Amino acid sequence: MTKQTGFTLLELMITIAIAVVLLGIGVPSMNSLFQSMAADASSNRMMREVRFARSQAINLNQRVVVCALKANGSDCGGEVNSGLTVFADDNNNGKLDSGEKVLLAAEPFTKAGNIDFKGAVDSFSFQSDGLIAGASGSLYFCSNDNSYIDGVVISKGGNIRFITDSEKSSCPI
Repeated sequence: MTKQTGFTLLELMITIAIAVVLLGIGVPSMNSLFQSMAADASSNRMMREVRFARSQAINLNQRVVVCALKANGSDCGGEVNSGLTVFADDNNNGKLDSGEKVLLAAEPFTKAGNIDFKGAVDSFSFQSDGLIAGASGSLYFCSNDNSYIDGVVISKGGNIRFITDSEKSSCPI
């Protein structure tokens, strides 16, 4: 007589039941982990793009604009979730005109939340000295359920920083 090895039906059912319970506990916490990671990734990307624009303004010795372009491809004020575009604004009109160089093309942000400029600002322009031309402002990421808020703040002096915990109390957009 040969000895058979393997699982009985009862052992298999118990293993599946334990796996289902563990997944039921783990999946909701994974969702919050993914939202937190999306907020961090989006704010890091915003920081990189705004810093890139400031450094290009200084290096090129001319005004550089950061904005979300509208569907017409030239005016600022479009959907920020569609991505930010950085371009050299040769004639200082805040629009992407033909012949002006696109320094960074827009790539869509994550769908895990909403990204927008805080306040009435729909773009940032850096002067050749790295200072903001016009109003300072903020870019915010707010997760779909507003449980994760992150972003960057650009001061009038051109300094760029992440928002602080006290600024994360409620989503401004």
